[in-house]
Amino acid sequence: MKRSLLFISSLLLASLSLPTFAAEPISRQEAVDKQALGTISITGAATLDHLEHNIAQKADQAGAKYYVIIATTGKNRLHGDALIYQ
Repeated sequence: MKRSLLFISSLLLASLSLPTFAAEPISRQEAVDKQALGTISITGAATLDHLEHNIAQKADQAGAKYYVIIATTGKNRLHGDALIYQ
């Protein structure tokens, strides 16, 4: 019992200490002084929250620090476009 508790505790502490550097949404006004990297597109999200999460994840993979969602379309299968910035 002690071993499993110690193992779980160490896993929790390790996960808390890892820094996360996720791309952040910004407004178009805030983007004016940022360096543009390009655009990204996401297709197939079920909800707007899921779409935004996927855009943030794809922006991270592209090395962006910020993104601005510029378009969303769809009903059951959402599509979104975003500008990404350094």
